[in-house]
Amino acid sequence: MILAKSIIYRIENLDTGKYYIGRRTVCGNKKRKLTLSEKKLPENLRKTWAYELKESSGWKTYCGSNTTLKAEVAEGANIKKYILHYCFSKAEITYRESAEIICSGALEDVLAYNDWVKCTIYKKHLISAKKE
Repeated sequence: MILAKSIIYRIENLDTGKYYIGRRTVCGNKKRKLTLSEKKLPENLRKTWAYELKESSGWKTYCGSNTTLKAEVAEGANIKKYILHYCFSKAEITYRESAEIICSGALEDVLAYNDWVKCTIYKKHLISAKKE
């Protein structure tokens, strides 16, 4: 089973009809150093003194980076979240998020919270991600 690294999501404010399209990493690696007592254990034959933990990024409770949307959610706005795409590489997530924002017309729509989009995507990164 292959797990997605990131998601493209859409949050709708059901009270106002406004929406936001964004991206979020699902889980990430966090490095943790061994404690002094862990280093001294006889069964510890490590060459390095750190290891990686996979931990959730809190994507289930995340409400976007837009300050207006976050303020409305804090006030108790009624919202609904949708997952639009699962992505497996950084290039793919940048491409899909930009495509969703541009193709949906979010930058021209007064009901969208999205104010800007910026991306640099190389074709070779998308093609190599598809082959893997």
